[in-house]
Amino acid sequence: MSEEIVGVFNVLHSVPEEQGVGRSCAMFLTDRRVIAIEPKGINLITIVVPIIAFLVGFTGFLLKNFVLFFIGMGAGIVSALVLVLVDSLIRHRGIGKAKRLTPDEILKVGKQNFEIPYSKISKVEITRFEGFRRGSLLLPSLPEYNWSVEFVLENARQIFILESDVLYHFIKRIQPFVPEIVETE
Repeated sequence: MSEEIVGVFNVLHSVPEEQGVGRSCAMFLTDRRVIAIEPKGINLITIVVPIIAFLVGFTGFLLKNFVLFFIGMGAGIVSALVLVLVDSLIRHRGIGKAKRLTPDEILKVGKQNFEIPYSKISKVEITRFEGFRRGSLLLPSLPEYNWSVEFVLENARQIFILESDVLYHFIKRIQPFVPEIVETE
């Protein structure tokens, strides 16, 4: 009998060694294990482009050449926004490609992909915490509840951040495979 994917969730993988750092990833729930993938984005070297543009703008400011200043700042802002958009699209595309693969193929796609067999999970602790949704220029940032999902293993812990609107679906998909789910506020 082949392994079946029962749910896919976009999550942040919390890195305990780096306080406050969450890496964007996707969590695949199968009937045998949890698979986490961190899709590759653009190369970090491309960040040099907006930095150079901002340096040109700053040079224009120092030289009191406002045309150079506005061109440099404009190019820096536009290139930074384009890089963020392209990175997001590439990551989204990588998750879309992974959805068409088998679970074993998903693990082989990237070096940072990993699995958590259900047999090694002693319990899943789910904790609600308050975050803030980004506001706009006219609207303030609003509080938003997210969920920390912590897989307690024999010798380690893996923590993922789930958005509040998918928690019910996550619990529904994982409950048949995990011995204990503890939910706290």
